[in-house]
Amino acid sequence: MLIPEKRISAPAPDREIPDAVADVRIREFNLRTEDPLPLVRMKEVVFGIPVDVSLWEWQYLRNPPENQPRIYIAEAGNELVASTTRFPFRLHFGGQPIESFFSFDTMVHPNWRRLGLMQRLYSKTLEEMPALFSKGSTLNMYRLLRKLGYRDVLPNSILVRYLSPVRLLFRKAGLIEKLRTFPVGKDLPEGFALIQVFEEDFDRFSERISKRFDGIVVKNSRFMNWRYLEIPNRKYTCCYRKNMVGEISVVLVFRIKGSSCSIVDISWDPADSEEPGTAIRSLCMFLKEKMIAKVSCWGTFGGLREALRMNGFIDRGETPHFSVRGNGSIPGTIIDGRKIHFVDGDGDSEYCTS
Repeated sequence: MLIPEKRISAPAPDREIPDAVADVRIREFNLRTEDPLPLVRMKEVVFGIPVDVSLWEWQYLRNPPENQPRIYIAEAGNELVASTTRFPFRLHFGGQPIESFFSFDTMVHPNWRRLGLMQRLYSKTLEEMPALFSKGSTLNMYRLLRKLGYRDVLPNSILVRYLSPVRLLFRKAGLIEKLRTFPVGKDLPEGFALIQVFEEDFDRFSERISKRFDGIVVKNSRFMNWRYLEIPNRKYTCCYRKNMVGEISVVLVFRIKGSSCSIVDISWDPADSEEPGTAIRSLCMFLKEKMIAKVSCWGTFGGLREALRMNGFIDRGETPHFSVRGNGSIPGTIIDGRKIHFVDGDGDSEYCTS
């Protein structure tokens, strides 16, 4: 346990805000040398609930070396009053690597809101990072990002397939109290094998397909193990299918909760013209057999969205406000999500809840 159990979970008493807000210092927080407890305390004050310590440590302290988060804070004297975190990832686009970051855990102490601190924090990170992405923002945060020059990455809506509309209607009408589902266990879609640990064969697969997409987030086995198998509060089903020569051809990660399923991650070899349609079709058949009522997927890539539509998914217009701000060295076409394989059905706003 790296963070003590005893924490402050109640808001601090109101106090007078100094007139000289400009004296607030903006800087990067060093997780290796500084005590993280003030970050945890402020998160509890902002959200009004105790922080899950095991989840926080997983998210901030147990990342792979190449995915260490960077935290930027606002300090008034010795008091932490605001913070925002950036998670690095590998983006290949147009044959070139682009140093990219996702934003998460953005917060301002209640006594210090509406004073421009978040804008100052974001401006600081924009100075230092080539490409900043944001997903799952609140409407107010999304409006601020637009003012800071963020642009929508489109399309970015969620696609849904209703596998058993009648069951959902009965539930909404109160005719059944709870939708019955069957435990999935180690049952898998046809042709897939369970991944208990991501290993070197996944790394070879990832590097191979990264050269065959115009744009893709490149993930290695260390990231996949951390993200999907080591997370303390969630259970994912990770599986793969191999081709005739024994190479991985498609990797699928999904999560079932109650009577719903989310396609959290899916990657495939574009050299196989049948994918990802075959994998999606196999998953839907499997879920229907297990009495799952609906399945959803968030992704931008044109090929994925077309395969989803061909398998009965519809666009309900829900969007997590996916946007990006890049510096002058980033090509403007980065906002064309149809050319970049972004998929994340379980972003930090989802996996940080039970």
